[in-house]
This record gives sequence, C-alpha cells and structure tokens, in this order.
Amino acid sequence: MTCSHFIALLSVVALSLSSGEINEECKDIENLKTQLENFYGCCDFESMIERVVRTAEEVETDRFYGKMPLASEGHDCFMECVLKRMGAMGQDFKFIREKLDDFFLRGYPEEVKQAGKLAFDKCLSKNFSKKYCASGINGLMMCLPEELVMNCPANIWSSHESCPIAKKAIKKCPSYRVMLEQE
Repeated sequence: MTCSHFIALLSVVALSLSSGEINEECKDIENLKTQLENFYGCCDFESMIERVVRTAEEVETDRFYGKMPLASEGHDCFMECVLKRMGAMGQDFKFIREKLDDFFLRGYPEEVKQAGKLAFDKCLSKNFSKKYCASGINGLMMCLPEELVMNCPANIWSSHESCPIAKKAIKKCPSYRVMLEQE
C-alpha cells in the first residue's frame, strides 16, 4: 500500500467519524473506500517518471545536509520540518510554491507537471485545518494525490470501466474535505 493509499484510507475513517457534516451519498463509507481504491489505480503516474540526473549538491540537499536551515524546536509536524529544510516553507508556515513544484514534480514529463500544478493550485487554495499542524499540511497532503489523479493526463488514464465511476464519486466526495475549515 502506498502512502497516498494509506492517507486515503485514513480519510475514509475520518469521514465516517464526521459523517454528520457531509451529504448522504458521501456517508456510504464502504462504497467510498471501494471508489478510492479504484480511483488511485486509474492513473499510471509511475510509468511517466523520467530518470533524473542530479548533482552531488542536489543529492546532499535532499538528504538535509549542507546549507539547509535547522528545524524548529520540535513544534512542527514532520512534513513541515521537511519543507522548511528544503526551503519550500517559510518560518511563518507559508508555502513557497516554486520550491514545492520543483520538489514534488521534478522528474516528470510536462503533461504530468501540468496535472501537478493544477493539483497544487486547487489544494493550496483550500483552507485546511491547522489544528494539528500550523500550515495545514495534513489536508494538503490528503488533497494532492486525489487532485493529481483527478487531473491525470489522458494518455495514462486507465480505460477500465470502474475509473469514470470512481472519478465521479471522488469528485463528489473528496476524502480531504474532512480537513477543510470551510469551503
């Protein structure tokens, strides 16, 4: 199970706990779980990863060595620490979009990068809960994989009959909605 699948399944649990706040169709947790499992199999992003040649300096930066700033004193969430060390988040917990695009979209062909940029546009425009992480990163990390698959390029979208059904269900009942403060 990939990290995005794990996050999606956690979202189903969260949806079931907050089902009083969602429409009736989205309360069918078993159906939503099935649709999420189908949905993530509909876009073959892995086949699109290009081999990226990186300099030794880039490799060291990815390992959090070199000129990367220290993490704050244990109050950030893990992903906030990672993004701060990469320079993709400021000390004020604001995302630095260009660095996010570079980190998450590096190595993909242009059509996948475009899908990723659309996902970032949508997810960064949301007001995710900051109850557990000051930046709202938990909601962002739930939103990105779903929106990335929503914007899957046609040439890697599966023709399996379950995919349009799953896409429609997830569009109507996104799992990350439980992380929204307000729409």
